Amino acid sequence: RHSCRVSPQISPTNLILSGQCGIDNLLDKFSRCFWVKHVMGMHTCNAVNGDFSVGAAGHWVEAGSVVHPVKQVTLAGNWITMLSDIVGIGTDVDNFPVHGNILTPSVAIEMLNLSGL
Repeated sequence: RHSCRVSPQISPTNLILSGQCGIDNLLDKFSRCFWVKHVMGMHTCNAVNGDFSVGAAGHWVEAGSVVHPVKQVTLAGNWITMLSDIVGIGTDVDNFPVHGNILTPSVAIEMLNLSGL
């Protein structure tokens, strides 16, 4: 737990994903893609079947270059399907939450439902 004021809970500790290529190589895998920078409401994921629908913001990318920023869109999918659709993991590691115990790089996913674009 984070402090003596917080009840004990189950959570990952020291989770580290290691990648194979830089973010530019990940973006080059797709002719058009949505580069997710922020997700809102991930805590609303269905813990039983893994379905989720969350707000997102990021950048629209074509031919490996950022075309324009995107905000107020919805991403929907399933955690199990999403994990099986990973096609690449980057080397640009960042802490999550900020200064937290989870180190995550960018992850390229083959398919997620995107609406509101």
